[in-house]
Amino acid sequence: MEWASLIDDRVQTTTWDMDQVVDKSVVEEIMDEVHRRSASKQNVVRYEINIFDWSDTEFRNHFNNFCQRDPRTPNAQYNTQVLAPYLLVFTRRKDAPWNREGDPSHTIDLQTQVYNRHMITAMEIGIASTNIMLSAKTKGLDSGFCNCMDWEYEHLDKIKEKLNIDDMKDLYVAVGLGVGSTSTRKTYNPHTKEMNMSYTDVGNMWKNEPKPEKQKYIKFA
Repeated sequence: MEWASLIDDRVQTTTWDMDQVVDKSVVEEIMDEVHRRSASKQNVVRYEINIFDWSDTEFRNHFNNFCQRDPRTPNAQYNTQVLAPYLLVFTRRKDAPWNREGDPSHTIDLQTQVYNRHMITAMEIGIASTNIMLSAKTKGLDSGFCNCMDWEYEHLDKIKEKLNIDDMKDLYVAVGLGVGSTSTRKTYNPHTKEMNMSYTDVGNMWKNEPKPEKQKYIKFA
């Protein structure tokens, strides 16, 4: 696929054709590419990619309920991109050193510690998730990103246990992978066996949530 076609055809996908089987070998191929090609500061790799199909429908349903667009609204609206055939969840890798050279005797202030622990991890996840998104599209798969999460969800323990994390702030982003549906409004939840409403305008969110003018953030010195 040519670059122009690749970036034009790829859109944020929130509804899925569950009749289109996604072969695990394709996901494994994408992960091989991430391992070989995604840049990481000093090749430490400060993240984990947790990959889920629909084998555990209860967890997948918990994760869907966790991914609310705005928990403050009275009527729950969920981010259906996480109902894809495959769900990829990025978390901070526990055994990756985040202090300078992993030396506990090297004392630094709290703000710098937080910066070291989270900023570089987030940067590396951005690189890897972009590679995944583009690689998936070249293989005929669509993708949807989700970072809207309800930090007060009543079953956070289920999610922590499944992801093997102690702090929910070590969960950075979720990516759905699959074949997008021709429907732009509803998608199937295999756990509840119901159609879930999608509250995003697939491929057209740039109209509803426009970026700032280019010159506001791209500046030639």
